Amino acid sequence: MSAFTREELQAFIDNGMIDEDTVNQVKELQERNDLLKLHKHKVWYGSDGYWHTYYFPKGATKRKPKKLKSEEDMKDFIVEHVRETMSNSCTIESLYPIWLENRENQTDSPATIEKIEYNWKKYYLSDPNFIKKPINEMNRVYLKNWCYKKIHDFKLTSNAFTDMMLIVREIMDIAFEDCNIIDGNYAREIHIKKTAFTVRPKPKSEDTVLTVEMRVLMIKECMKMFISESDVLALAIAICLYTACRVAEISGAKFEDFTGNKFSIQRQIVRNGKLVNGKYKRLGYKVKTSLKAGSERRTIEVHDDVIKILALIKQYNIGHNLPTDSFLFLHKGSFVNPKILNDELHKVCDRLEMKSKGFHGIRKTIASLIIAGGGTLTSAKDYLGHASEATTINNYVFDVFGNEKSNVIIKEAVSLPKVFEK
Repeated sequence: MSAFTREELQAFIDNGMIDEDTVNQVKELQERNDLLKLHKHKVWYGSDGYWHTYYFPKGATKRKPKKLKSEEDMKDFIVEHVRETMSNSCTIESLYPIWLENRENQTDSPATIEKIEYNWKKYYLSDPNFIKKPINEMNRVYLKNWCYKKIHDFKLTSNAFTDMMLIVREIMDIAFEDCNIIDGNYAREIHIKKTAFTVRPKPKSEDTVLTVEMRVLMIKECMKMFISESDVLALAIAICLYTACRVAEISGAKFEDFTGNKFSIQRQIVRNGKLVNGKYKRLGYKVKTSLKAGSERRTIEVHDDVIKILALIKQYNIGHNLPTDSFLFLHKGSFVNPKILNDELHKVCDRLEMKSKGFHGIRKTIASLIIAGGGTLTSAKDYLGHASEATTINNYVFDVFGNEKSNVIIKEAVSLPKVFEK
């Protein structure tokens, strides 16, 4: 009997050619035949009137003979034995390479695969007893205890726990849905008490964002570096100090993205890589014509200063025989990757003898300025390209005035000077 794909069987149902019960019978028969093919020992009918074969009992190193009266009984025995053997050999470790390859095929973000590999090494390879344990022996109690131990040992936040669990949850999906070796995915049924997670205190404003004065100093320093040293990359930092671009977005910005005072942010430069023999290998950087996951392309209105900076970049490129119809910033004939711009930002901070805040710090500074200036949370979210307002308010709004000025603002906001006047 020839095998049918799931899609073909579903088409038979949709077209009324066969009913669903018949389809299930066909699928069970196909699965049975597939399992029979996996039995590596000869099956024969002996002169004693019995059907014979060999098999390896669980944990045995030597094969054992088996005989049964009917051929159907022998097939039933082989099917159950092969299924049990597969179950016992199916572990998180054995399924990980298969799952990771599928994951790579489903995403165009090498950084995602790199993050998964990092979590695999950190949480799973360091726990051989867990990854080598047969999945069919992992009940709900066992998995729940394992989760709580990981949370305790690594002091995991709720988000870090979710990242870690991605691997075991999706691998157990395979064991449940594709391999049929477990009756359900317990990893998706586990609920952890909120009190178990580590709660990271919100960083202090002075350690996270630039004050209004510091931002002005940085922009002036970037202009100085360009004018006195022809350091055109400093202008990339200056643009970010106005637009709150992600470093990957300013790396991928082109002259054509600017029309009047409008800046269309629509691509980014990201790390490139792929799996080679089951290991993630970095392959430089590539252009990605979409933005960070959860973010949509956005068009923002920019300050007149940004347009002036853009004119300086064009003038620089013309003077250095560089194109003005390509990326804003070029290095060795190609786009400038985010690492180079991160180094440039550190250089600007070092020259000002200030602690580097990074591009995320710049984005948080702009978000805080929008809110402090009377802008709505929605406008801040849209300007930064966040997927939700919760991301903006929970992680991007800080004090950009400093304690002394903030105290004055608070005092003025809550004061009612005429209350006690006669």
